[in-house]
Amino acid sequence: MNKQVTLYIQAKKRSYGHEFEIEVDTMEFESDQYTTYVTLDTQTVNVEIPEFDEKVLVLAEVEQLKAAIKSKKAAHYLEVTAIEEKINSLMCLENQVQS
Repeated sequence: MNKQVTLYIQAKKRSYGHEFEIEVDTMEFESDQYTTYVTLDTQTVNVEIPEFDEKVLVLAEVEQLKAAIKSKKAAHYLEVTAIEEKINSLMCLENQVQS
């Protein structure tokens, strides 16, 4: 499959920076209070996209979901551990007060 893509060539300068960087992206960014964008050129290119069957796409999605589960488990493990440590600290204080 062949797909036409428009590329935006822009100079970007952050509010804390002193020099422009040249970037190429598939979308045109607009300036805001933190970043100045100057569009220098646009070019349209043809990109050959390989064909993928449904099985490959589904397996890729499953892998992404597994990675999301792993990431969430890690984040929640840290949160739960912090709560458990707080409970243990409070219980230690409670035991000291009763002694």
